[in-house]
Amino acid sequence: MKKVLLIVVCALVALSSIAFAASTGKISGKVTDQSTGEPIVGANVLVEGTYFGSASDVDGNYFILNVPPGTYTVKCQVIGYKTYIKQNLGVNADLTARCDFPIEVEVIEGETVIVQATRPLIQNDMTSSRNIKTAEEIQTIPVDDIEDIVGMTAGFVDGHARGGRMDEVKYLVNGMPVTDPMGQGDLGSSEVEINIPELSIAEVNVTTGGFSAEYGNAQSGVVDVITKEGGSNYSGQLRYRTSNLGFEPFQDHHELQNVEFSLGGPVPGNLWGSRFFVAGEYTNDMGRFDNGTNDEFSISTSLSFRPTKSDKITFNYMGSQADQGEYRHNYSRITYENEDSDNDGLLDRNISLLSSNVHQYANDNGYDWNEFLDQMGGDSTTKRWMLVDLDGDRDYRNEDRNSNREWDISDLNYDGDATDAFNMLDHVREFNNGQNQFQLKWTHNINTKSYFEVQASQFRTYMKYNINEAINEDVNMNGVLDYGEDLNGNNKLDKYGTDLFVDENNNDYIDASEIGDDPEEWMKWLDVPFGNAQDGDKYMLYGQGFTYWRLRWNEDEKITRTFKTTYTNQVDNYNKMRAGFEYEWYNIFDHDVDLASGGNVYGQNLGKSDLGGQPGQDAIRPYIFAAFAEDKMEYQGMIVNFGLRFDYFDPNWDNIPSDLDNPVTNVTSGGEVLNPVSAESKFYWSPRLGIAHPITDRDVMYFNYGRYFQIPSFFKLFRNVNWDFSGAFPMVGNANLEPEITTSFELGLRHQIGMDMRIEFKGFQKDIQGLTDMRQVFYSASNYYSYYYNIDYGNVRGFEVDFYKRTGKYFGGSVNYTYSIAKGKSSSSRQNYDITWAGQIIPHHESYLDWDQRHTVNATFKAIVPYIDTHVDWTMTYGSGLPYTPASRTLEVLINTERLPSILTSNLMVNKRFKINDHTYASAFIWINNLFDGHNINKINMDAFGDVQWYHLYTQIQEMYDDGDARYFGAESGDLGNDNIDNDGDGFVDESIKDEYMVLMDTDGDGKIDWNKKNPAGGSLGIPYCYTEGRTIRLGVSIEF
Repeated sequence: MKKVLLIVVCALVALSSIAFAASTGKISGKVTDQSTGEPIVGANVLVEGTYFGSASDVDGNYFILNVPPGTYTVKCQVIGYKTYIKQNLGVNADLTARCDFPIEVEVIEGETVIVQATRPLIQNDMTSSRNIKTAEEIQTIPVDDIEDIVGMTAGFVDGHARGGRMDEVKYLVNGMPVTDPMGQGDLGSSEVEINIPELSIAEVNVTTGGFSAEYGNAQSGVVDVITKEGGSNYSGQLRYRTSNLGFEPFQDHHELQNVEFSLGGPVPGNLWGSRFFVAGEYTNDMGRFDNGTNDEFSISTSLSFRPTKSDKITFNYMGSQADQGEYRHNYSRITYENEDSDNDGLLDRNISLLSSNVHQYANDNGYDWNEFLDQMGGDSTTKRWMLVDLDGDRDYRNEDRNSNREWDISDLNYDGDATDAFNMLDHVREFNNGQNQFQLKWTHNINTKSYFEVQASQFRTYMKYNINEAINEDVNMNGVLDYGEDLNGNNKLDKYGTDLFVDENNNDYIDASEIGDDPEEWMKWLDVPFGNAQDGDKYMLYGQGFTYWRLRWNEDEKITRTFKTTYTNQVDNYNKMRAGFEYEWYNIFDHDVDLASGGNVYGQNLGKSDLGGQPGQDAIRPYIFAAFAEDKMEYQGMIVNFGLRFDYFDPNWDNIPSDLDNPVTNVTSGGEVLNPVSAESKFYWSPRLGIAHPITDRDVMYFNYGRYFQIPSFFKLFRNVNWDFSGAFPMVGNANLEPEITTSFELGLRHQIGMDMRIEFKGFQKDIQGLTDMRQVFYSASNYYSYYYNIDYGNVRGFEVDFYKRTGKYFGGSVNYTYSIAKGKSSSSRQNYDITWAGQIIPHHESYLDWDQRHTVNATFKAIVPYIDTHVDWTMTYGSGLPYTPASRTLEVLINTERLPSILTSNLMVNKRFKINDHTYASAFIWINNLFDGHNINKINMDAFGDVQWYHLYTQIQEMYDDGDARYFGAESGDLGNDNIDNDGDGFVDESIKDEYMVLMDTDGDGKIDWNKKNPAGGSLGIPYCYTEGRTIRLGVSIEF
């Protein structure tokens, strides 16, 4: 394999002297004599405020490479001619900005001609589907984050690009990855893992078709966020937003406080032309519901300097930190009840650690449960005693091993305080996560035609979450459960007592039990007692409707290190060649323990980290090597981008069973792999081709083809690779997974209308192979585990229409429409697992994917009132109904055969500017989300938490009522009153359709349709977050210079 790698590297480097970092663009043009049209040789072309410049050749042509995205002033000077200055020239990453200079002979010395550049509507050298949002556009449209910006792009549906799975989109900052390599589990979600301050963004590039050979490990899309650098002058901004003014309608549950700032310019002293830029954002948001808090800070910094005229060194740092709570509605099938069942005037207490094996012991020995409880020191009425078998000897009387007169399980840290208990009822998840990225980039200009870049980065993502268990007691004895009470006045719902479900040192022992030096006396996760207490009516105690239904502990750290070098050479006026290679290596640590509601403990303690871990634990350090070569050929009638990419992936894992049917030495608990072997390395080639043909100066036709490979998220490779079989239905990752493959074609046409409008038509088709799903592997006659395989497939086809109106003096905007059909074998990598668990038959045919939205429309509109310097920005998103799977009583599941209602969302921002002086402006604005207060179904939450059977039933009832179906209701036709007719022959006089309808829809008889039936996506319990949030209003002020 090493020999293959060496050959590949040599071959790619030999193709050209190449490469180009996609975070910069190019300026090119021609200098001519305005009167004769003849080319002018030796004209100096300079980008003001920078070190960039060039000179025209014998044909009058010039080009300037490696220009960061932004807006520039370009100056052309020739002795004997007027100085020509073109202002507001826009440069985009990886594209050519055309800037021609038809200069005039100088009559009076020092004459200057100044013109304003206009960004071209048709970019001739763009051979792909690409949407570019500049910093100005991002700050004026009412969207919250990068995902919202990306979501306005044609082809995107809830994070899915052109019908692909969500983790098929790659997110980059300045060309370097910022996604979690473990992904987000089987749902395959992908997102920008780090919070990027909005004021730090120079440009966002979203490519959904035809991305170049520079980009690998992505199947459906690439999003590259280019951050700002300091300019030659000082500039800055301060912005504040809030939804908490203390009165309606400027008061909501969020109580949002958001502060953003930025500052950039030359470093004092101007050492080596150094410049800096810093931007930050702080957000405090109390959430839509109780405990949905978010306290977050993020910062982005840049420092660049030029030790020589040929060298530029840039250091970037970005970091974010968040402490979050999570609202969870009570959606369990078990109904919780709060009551005083023993009529003692106090809320019922509960047996906080009533293990299921206590019941088993009582039953095995023929004990009456209440008598047994009293015998063991409990109170069968008040249920105020806790009984647990810590050492597994089924003796519940001798668990005071330190003789301090407290049951050990209620005083694990032996401090004499018996409030260390937890229970399985009201739990709230608490998250602490942080991310940071360091980047170092060195650019060396060899001459005006070539340069190379060396980049290195490290991206770290860390997350810990824990369940706040001890929150459902009545400590202050006021008859109110303490969940909603701030007992100490610190505006937080604090834990009290010792949290038992914590393992801060990640050694698989409960921290509170680690007393003394003998691990035999400590408690492992598998020994944690499990139980749910019931009151006299068999209702679960103390459910408050804000619960997470299972205990969980998680701490993880994932580090991605990247080294990349590229070389660019503008060989001649027609060929710009580039090549490069990158090496990406990872370090994965993931400690996750999940105590499920059925009493099974699932989890993993994988990899090595400074955070801790078990002794002898194997490191998880996969790596990727890649090389690419590309030639951009620009001719008058055709532009061709041709590239070739090579990728080599090594899981670097040597603990896979040689026989998957006999994987472990102990089939009861798993753990030790039998006859382990190493995972195989993989390599693959990816050709890319893009062609653009300018038909006229207003029309360009383009075509692109690509073959895209992507390694499945490491979650699917390394999940439970300790082969733990202790829980039911174990799942195990497959480090031998092959890459997933997409073959894509696209054909498009761009046409300019008038001077400021453009319309684009494009059709696409994608064939997807090797997607990941699960398959059962039996290691005994009745026991199996689920293993990941490349067994799924899919196909997507569709077309898009994109209209754009450049903002003029009064208005501008854009509208895009997407029609697509997305079908596949499954919508997630665990669909087979879920169907098998439900006892149904796995289908062997394609179905519509969960995100198959047939019609999608996104629109933005800007209106300007110049006389009062006021801007109005409006966005709208429409999506036709997504599919869902109705409840089925058959063995063959009917996947996605029904459709949800369509969605419509609109946001508005009105901004009034005030001029303070020529360089300083202040503004005040109002921002309204969900302007028309739409009530849209959130399909992701409905799938996860809703009750599809309930939704389907009451949706059908509503449809039948709207259709006036008397037969369905067994009623007389119409809404008339009783006319003594028995239409359905049931022996009873029929009511009207409305009467029969209200019998079904108005359970409490108050004359109104029940909320959970009028809004059935939330199921019988009416879970509110199965619907999107209603209208919210924010006010803000800003100052910039």
